[in-house]
Amino acid sequence: MRLKSGTDYTMFIPYLAISLAIIGVDFLGWFAGIHTVGEKGINGLSFTMTKIGKTAIRPFSNIAFMVSGPERIADLESRYAESLVKAERTVQLKAENDSLRKLLGSGALTQYRYDPVKVVSLHGGVVLAGGMAMGLSAGSNVVDENNVLIGRVTRVSQWTSWVTPVIDPLSSIPVVVGSSLVAGILKGEGTMAVMAVEQADSVSVGDRVESSGITGDFVAGLLIGRVVEVEPETANIYKQVKVEPLASPGEFVYIVGEKNK
Repeated sequence: MRLKSGTDYTMFIPYLAISLAIIGVDFLGWFAGIHTVGEKGINGLSFTMTKIGKTAIRPFSNIAFMVSGPERIADLESRYAESLVKAERTVQLKAENDSLRKLLGSGALTQYRYDPVKVVSLHGGVVLAGGMAMGLSAGSNVVDENNVLIGRVTRVSQWTSWVTPVIDPLSSIPVVVGSSLVAGILKGEGTMAVMAVEQADSVSVGDRVESSGITGDFVAGLLIGRVVEVEPETANIYKQVKVEPLASPGEFVYIVGEKNK
């Protein structure tokens, strides 16, 4: 059959018939089973390919895991060390607060402030974990949690301070003794401290010895110790008085400073 335009459409008739037949079969639902079987096959193939891919790259993943081992270990060690530091700091803060509460309840002088500092060592003097970076300076008075004078700071570095205790032979402290406030200079003698007073001065065993604050770097009113021995009267102008220091440094000590500084 040929139309007037000269175009032959007879060749399209078979394709049209086949297309109409396919549409009819699909409309009747006969292709549903074929679709299901096809989807199952494709899904199964996809699952199999994925499994094969994971299996194939597993050795490379293991190698990468092994190579990164030192880095991961270093990271874990760093985190562990950081947690230990935080835990230690928490313990220190608790101990510091407990000690400070005890200090404030022991009759601490209200006109001064007390800055806690951790003790590093008590051998050969008192060494503190604080220095110029914390504002410490030579001459600062150091007390224990009972507000008893330990000594004074005599050497300071950036992060560390050294305290010359009351019993050190280089220590020299203006003091007053007993209720009569007998004045004298207390000097260290290794394990004790001694002072010379006039024969007429009334000093008895058990008398309190406190800093006078008259001269030097020491503030007034800090308890130092008690009299344990008084030399019998002689023809000498002065008599020797032995004093037992009462300071007991613990984990923390306190720097005595003026509140307005």
